[in-house]
Amino acid sequence: MLPTWLKISGESAQILLHVQPGAKTTEIAGIHDNALKVRVAAAAIDGKANAALCAFIAKTLDISVRNVQIQGGEKSRRKILKIAALDDETIQKLEQMGM
Repeated sequence: MLPTWLKISGESAQILLHVQPGAKTTEIAGIHDNALKVRVAAAAIDGKANAALCAFIAKTLDISVRNVQIQGGEKSRRKILKIAALDDETIQKLEQMGM
């Protein structure tokens, strides 16, 4: 069974995130209000935190950053990320992110 913050459809996935910009380090910080909480070291100025978030998720999943895009909540702490070009290994990594 998938976590509540993760939806997989065909060859893509959506991740519901709660993002904390301006943190000391960039890291996954567990679950917050049915969303995966991610602390991002970059400030929420001129899209820097969003770019850092996409780069961090891509690195964590070992995929290209072009396969990670913000689908909703660009100017909010609550975001939806779309992950494209899924394979079985990436799905497995996604499922383990909140643990």
